[in-house]
Amino acid sequence: MIKLKNLLSILAVLSFMLTIASFAAREKFGADLRHEEVKKKLRTIKPSKEEFKWKMVMPWTEGILFYDMAQHFADTVALASGGRLEIKLFPAGALVGAMESFDAVSKGLAQIGHDWPGYWKGKNEAFVAFASVPFGLDTEGYNIWLYERGGLKMMQDLYGQ
Repeated sequence: MIKLKNLLSILAVLSFMLTIASFAAREKFGADLRHEEVKKKLRTIKPSKEEFKWKMVMPWTEGILFYDMAQHFADTVALASGGRLEIKLFPAGALVGAMESFDAVSKGLAQIGHDWPGYWKGKNEAFVAFASVPFGLDTEGYNIWLYERGGLKMMQDLYGQ
């Protein structure tokens, strides 16, 4: 019985030693040897000093949630760009009519539009797929379709027309 205990103790110590040795031989979890190469390249990049001022048109008026969301987006872009990209909001009627934002961006009167794809159904029926559809996909299903099943490419192709 004592020999069995000794044998089990020796096996336990050996397995522990092998486990420690195998971890010591491994690189740090998540370590990527390319990081150092990327860090060197990042030091050579000279950020642009060019500043941009864009106009954003929308069908919303000030004081509603969608306008506030657009303002939050513009503020976030300004912060992320270090102030080099400023987006000025134009609510409905300020630059173009509420239902003219799509055409304003298409014609270059504004660089960006904040709207709902359902408004553009008359331009192309495919816009309905990107609007809220009764009994349609939930948020998770929509995101899977958009990012994993080709929905984003379809949207880019549609808006690109």
